[in-house]
Amino acid sequence: MKTICIMQPYVFPYVPYFQLAAAVDEFWVFDDVQYIRRGWMNRNYILLKGEKCRFTLPVTAGNRSDLIRHKSLAVDFSKSLRAFSELIRHAYREAPYADDVYAIIDELQGRTQSSFLNFAVATMSLCFRHLDIRAQFRFTSELKLGSEFSGAGRVMEICHRVGAEQYVNPVGGALLYDPNAFAARGINLQFLQGRCLPYPQVGRTQFQPGLSILDLIANVDYRSRKAQMQSYSLVATLDSFDGEKASAPADLK
Repeated sequence: MKTICIMQPYVFPYVPYFQLAAAVDEFWVFDDVQYIRRGWMNRNYILLKGEKCRFTLPVTAGNRSDLIRHKSLAVDFSKSLRAFSELIRHAYREAPYADDVYAIIDELQGRTQSSFLNFAVATMSLCFRHLDIRAQFRFTSELKLGSEFSGAGRVMEICHRVGAEQYVNPVGGALLYDPNAFAARGINLQFLQGRCLPYPQVGRTQFQPGLSILDLIANVDYRSRKAQMQSYSLVATLDSFDGEKASAPADLK
């Protein structure tokens, strides 16, 4: 059964985003929809001296209607990336697997970037490597869907065109999609309830959830990361969730 998800690209998002990727065969990047301004697509949290610290990687202001695939990084982005590298090195210098995080950042610094989409997908691809995620990247702009397709209809049309028999969506969108409508088109709709199992974090005695994937990679070994990628549940109806349905963010971190 071919299984896909469709998500906007994020820069170093939190663990359930990657659990979603681990649950599918193809990860379709929503690049022909509007960029989410003031959202989490270009920012997240890490730990600095045991406390949450937000980072932001700048993009151009542009227009409210800018599509993700047309969004550019800030003109002085290389300077911002160097500052981000210094922040990460300072934050995780005592973490047991800090070198893995440094390798990701160093590879990004070795590339010339101007497109937000290309940069975000590069960060995701590098993280996939360190998490043993095998999903293949595809881009929804390849399908050239017209404006007549929107919302759930757009998702179902993408599934139909790429031959997907199962679609997995984060719990945050559970109220948006009707399983019966998907079933009528031969698509099994599943909702993913992600879980981040507590793990040791440098500088903290009590686990701090909801951080960037970089925190996980810096603090646990390869085998433990792989186990984290499988600590999710797939259910077919909203009623099956154990309480996370009300609090899950629509704009993933």
